[in-house]
Amino acid sequence: MSVAAAAAAAIEEQFYADDLLLSGDDEHRIAQVALEVDRVLRTANFHLHQSKWRWVPSNENPADLLSRGVLPDKLVNCTSTSKFWFEGPTFLSKPQEHPGTRVVQCSLNRQKPVKAAVLIFGDQLEIIHDPQLVTATEAAVLLIAGNLKLGVVSVYLEGEQDPYLRRIQSACAKLHTNNIIVAGDINAWSRWWGSNSEDEKGAACNTFLNEMDLHILNTGDTPTFETYRRGRICSSIVDVTACSSSLLGNVEDWRVERSLITSDHNAIMFTLRTKAVLTQLRPCITRKYNTRKANWSDFSTRFRSLLKERAITPTLIEEAEIDDDLESITIAYTKAIQESCDETIPKWA
Repeated sequence: MSVAAAAAAAIEEQFYADDLLLSGDDEHRIAQVALEVDRVLRTANFHLHQSKWRWVPSNENPADLLSRGVLPDKLVNCTSTSKFWFEGPTFLSKPQEHPGTRVVQCSLNRQKPVKAAVLIFGDQLEIIHDPQLVTATEAAVLLIAGNLKLGVVSVYLEGEQDPYLRRIQSACAKLHTNNIIVAGDINAWSRWWGSNSEDEKGAACNTFLNEMDLHILNTGDTPTFETYRRGRICSSIVDVTACSSSLLGNVEDWRVERSLITSDHNAIMFTLRTKAVLTQLRPCITRKYNTRKANWSDFSTRFRSLLKERAITPTLIEEAEIDDDLESITIAYTKAIQESCDETIPKWA
């Protein structure tokens, strides 16, 4: 596959419409609109079934410039209107920024699409990530918040579940903490997490969670998965959240949020109470010296003085005949640099 083809394959299409129906609550009407647009686009070889719809306000929709009338010179000349017409709404080029955001997902030797990941927003959690605990369908990470060590495992189960369950069990053990949260799409039904019935996979998953001493947090009967197929709305509860006994009393307000994201899987939200207030972590840096405050004149004077004291000269280096001699010169040269820095450059606090 060419680079261009690979890049194109990795792009997720997003479709926008300013029709208020797409931002309302009339699900049947929304389905009709989506299906009709789907039919039209399929005649032009667009594959809408893999795409996502989002609603855009009319004042951020450049297509409205034509439908509501605009003079041609405003589109061609360098005006705010022409910029809006050619570049589109600003939110397309200015994604939201979250300082300290970290994404834990499979990135090495990947043969299948990634279906499980852990996203950490903010800079108040220390993250310990072992790449061996991350695959395309499982992602495990240890988060440290004060005295709390929290293991988070994101999962996606498909097909035969035994291999997945064994890997989840292994990942939980290797996180070395009793505080565990396991969450994801398990593609199984059980009344224990709100389904109307229980299938064989659901029974197996429920048994596994019991054996792991993980408690199901799902409450209510709001679907976690909703999509439109063949002219009707399909929904189910296949996304499960479970936690260890040690966290059970600290998890609050588990709920399904239908309007938060555009995926066919709804967002699941809950609050985990920690024993202490989280504070911003001090940046972890490898720099020892604050070079912005260095006095380079003093550094140069001291460094040259040390080289002279230790007789480290270009001639000495050129005449080194064996590796051991060159190694000794390198060590002495490095020590001269370190001592010069210690004496003339302030260190980071």
